Amino acid sequence: MKNILTLGTLLISLSLLSACTEDGQTHPELITSDFHDCYNSKPWDSASMANQLVGSWKFIEQGCIVNSQVADEVIVAFDSLGFFTVSEKSNVVTQGSWKLKMCDKNFNGVDSTMFELDLDKPSAYLFGVILPCENQVMFWESYTDGCNTFFEKE
Repeated sequence: MKNILTLGTLLISLSLLSACTEDGQTHPELITSDFHDCYNSKPWDSASMANQLVGSWKFIEQGCIVNSQVADEVIVAFDSLGFFTVSEKSNVVTQGSWKLKMCDKNFNGVDSTMFELDLDKPSAYLFGVILPCENQVMFWESYTDGCNTFFEKE
């Protein structure tokens, strides 16, 4: 029983740490379970996911296990023809083509219903499983010790 309590305390602590940034504040919009719940509340296919992504997205934050990053004026734009642009302070830093690819398996070994981007030019902002939620999107990669990257639609 003591081990279960210790494990529970550790998991709660880790979830809170993952939502904390360098300013020491906990940002509720960065709680990954909220994005999962929101994602799972709708049926997603490649067409609905692509429609959700098309447009301009303002970078909010990238939360990693070892550090977090907040950048000024990062905008990612996806168009319906399959092209994307990443701009930092109005300067294009990455551009190329994008398409969706379905993740192979989920954590239970069952065929996944989640998507990732397949980019011809990688961007550090766009790695991970895509979890949209209303006017926000998270690229979720913390399950592989990567970063979770958050955007808000402009």
